[in-house]
Amino acid sequence: AKPAPQQPRAPVVGGHPKGCVFCGANHETAKCKKHDHIPLQEKWDRMRERQAAGVDICNGCLGPHHSSKCSITCEVQGCLRRHHAFMHNPNAGGGGGRA
Repeated sequence: AKPAPQQPRAPVVGGHPKGCVFCGANHETAKCKKHDHIPLQEKWDRMRERQAAGVDICNGCLGPHHSSKCSITCEVQGCLRRHHAFMHNPNAGGGGGRA
């Protein structure tokens, strides 16, 4: 069996991601144009992987800080959860949520 191809990872500088968490390019994660092509579960997996490695990534705005320091909620109408619209699951009950 062939090993799965490595996904690009944004470099980390001082505990903060430098570049996009989703595609590894040199832009803010919240401005990623490739995120539509990444399955929702994989996006959450990438976020959790980076957070588990000690990298501060906000679930709300995808910025380089801990989610507890952010008051942003999902921009999808009817969803009041604390995640970015990129991370919204339209199939979850109660207005969306994690995959």
